[in-house]
This record gives sequence, C-alpha cells and structure tokens, in this order.
Amino acid sequence: MNKYNTQIPEEAKMIINELEQHGFEAFIVGGCVRDMIMERVPNDWDITTSAKPEDVKRIFKRTYDTGIEHGTITVILNVEHYEVTTYRIEEEYKDFRRPNGVSFVTDINLDLSRRDFTMNAIAYHPMRGFVDPFCGVVDIQNQTIRTVGIACDRLTEDALRILRGVRFSAQLNFEIEGQTKAGILECRHLLEHISTERIRDEFTKICISNNVNHLYMLYEMDLLVYIIKEVVQLFDNKTIDIPIKIMSLVKPEHTLRYVALLYRLGDKTSVNIMKRMKWDNRTIKEVGLIIKYKNIDIDNIFIKQMLREMGEDVFEMWLHFMEIKIQIVDANQLSKIDFIRQTRNSILENGECYDLKNLALTGKDLIGFGVPIGKEIGETLERLLLFVMENPDCNTKERLINKI
Repeated sequence: MNKYNTQIPEEAKMIINELEQHGFEAFIVGGCVRDMIMERVPNDWDITTSAKPEDVKRIFKRTYDTGIEHGTITVILNVEHYEVTTYRIEEEYKDFRRPNGVSFVTDINLDLSRRDFTMNAIAYHPMRGFVDPFCGVVDIQNQTIRTVGIACDRLTEDALRILRGVRFSAQLNFEIEGQTKAGILECRHLLEHISTERIRDEFTKICISNNVNHLYMLYEMDLLVYIIKEVVQLFDNKTIDIPIKIMSLVKPEHTLRYVALLYRLGDKTSVNIMKRMKWDNRTIKEVGLIIKYKNIDIDNIFIKQMLREMGEDVFEMWLHFMEIKIQIVDANQLSKIDFIRQTRNSILENGECYDLKNLALTGKDLIGFGVPIGKEIGETLERLLLFVMENPDCNTKERLINKI
C-alpha cells in the first residue's frame, strides 16, 4: 500500500481523513486508481464518500457545486480542487446516455457496481487498501477491458461506453475481452442516440493515441459508420493503410491526425466532415487548408502565397504532414521538402513581405495619391503585393508609388 500512498496528494488524504473524522467513509476512486496501479500520473484525483453533498459543504469551508444533482461537490484545499461525490446508484437511463435520476447510498460496493469497466470500478483507501468487488486490479494486471456485470446492460445504460472501451484499449494498449466485445457488437446501433460532440471527442482521443491502428478495430466492428461514414469507403477500397501509417507518424495533435486520415477524400469533403462533427472554425479551416495544397513543385512566390493564406503555424503543420507523407509514398521527393523549408526560412529571416499588412503602402496612402475609393483600392494593393513578392527589395513607399 505504501507505494500507492506516496502518489496520492496530501490534500486528497486530508479530505479523506476529515470526512472520516466526521463519521463518514471516503476513498480515492475511478480512473486515478487505475492510473496509480499502472504507475501513470493521474490527471486528477476523485474522491467518493458516504457523506451527502450537504455534509461535504458543512465539513469543508471552501466548496462549490459541480454537479450537485449527481452528488458532486468540489472541495478546495490550499489551491487544489478535488471532486467529492456521494455514493450513488442510478435510475433507468432515458436516452442511452443519462439516468433519469440518482439515489444516494451508503455502500461503496453499490456505487462501484454502476461504473463502466472493472478497471474503473476500484476504490482505494490510504490505510485499508483496495475495495475491488469486480477484480479490476487483476484485469489491469492482465491488460484487459471488461464491463462491470453484463456487457449489454452497461452499454445500453450509456452507449458512449461502446467508444470509450475502444478508446481505453487504444490509450492503454489493453485488449477488450470477448463478452465485452460481443456486447459492443450487439449494442453498436445505440450510437445513433449519442451526440455528435461526444462521439467526436472519443474518436479524437483514439486518433491522437499511440495506437491509431485501432481504427481498423472500429471498421471491423462496424462502428466507424457512426463516426465518419466517408472513411469506411477507404477501408472498403483498401486505400486506408497509408493514411493510418501517416497518422501514426505525424505529431499527436488533432488537426494533423485528421488531415492524415481525411486527405484522400479531398479538401471540400474533409471540410464538410469536420463541420458535421461540429469542430470549431479554426480547426475546420486548418484541416481544409493543409489538405488543399497537395503540390510540392512550388517556387518562392507560391510559398509566399501559401504563407499569406495559412500563416506561419499552419504552414509548419502542412510542411510536417507533407514530409511524413512523402517519406512513406516517395522518399525520392524529400529534397523538394528541404527546398521548401529553406525557402520558407529565408523569407521569414529576411523579413520579406508576403501579406498586405506588411506592405509599405496602405489603402489610406492610395486614397491620398488619388486612387478612387472602392474595389480599385483592393486591386491595386494586390498588384503591388505581387510585385513586392517578386521583388522583395522594392517594399518601400518610394518604389511602390511609381507602380501605382
């Protein structure tokens, strides 16, 4: 037990101790216990207790309601925030995602029985050790994902667990055991009831994991059709291997991983997919721009035009993606990537103008020189910008005035 105790923050131990001093039970619970057993650093530490929300608020001076209808209060100790949740069981699920209500209980085992997978249904006490009624510790040691109880019961309660199982498998490199896999196959149609955003978030975690080959699992289990149906055709046509290989090699960042997955569908289809998945406008634009530019036979002027449209950060992502892609598809072309990178670096280091905001003349200047207000201002600025792109040393007012 001692090796686990050293991982638990002192504030979490203090919360457990304080609750016990007032006659209640309290444990560390859930994903943080799983991570602790796996010697991973938990992102946060959740506490479960027999104390009701009003008791927690009475015992601790600094709290705020997080999800009080589900029994969750956040306790602030020093500067750290800890979610403290009352033991509960859940009523019937109304929409394959949320229960109609919850009932507070005093038995930790009942609380653990409502959880999704055995590896997440473990509680730990710094003095008394594990409460593990579903053998989650053994499943973690065996790298196994198994539902708590009957698979279809757990997956029907919350259909998002179907994708969570695959996501955990990808993130942790665990195997999904047979009955759980069979339950996923039987219940997969329930994903139709889950919001686009929640499906997107689980799928993205798979895409940025170290096991992007789990996309094959999504396809084989007929889950991908509920996520991005257009990608199914890449599997059907056996043209998915290179995109998945690229995904595994580009940085684990959502924009790049989606670019790698979707680029064979083209920029317009990819943008429509990203919109349908309700991504933010910035991500949609970045994915579309990176996929749009497929040609690497480009010159100094074209690189400047790309920098203008993309910006430096997205251009760097494009360069990274294209380099990985060419390494896989045609390594003989890598010298072209080197040329593009060197040219880009030279443009930036020399401060060469590739955008109207850095042009020596402004629209206001043109009006002062008698250019009529209207579209002619924009057309003149564009013409001057192209001239400066071709002649970097001419970005001065004196030189540009002569070109109006």
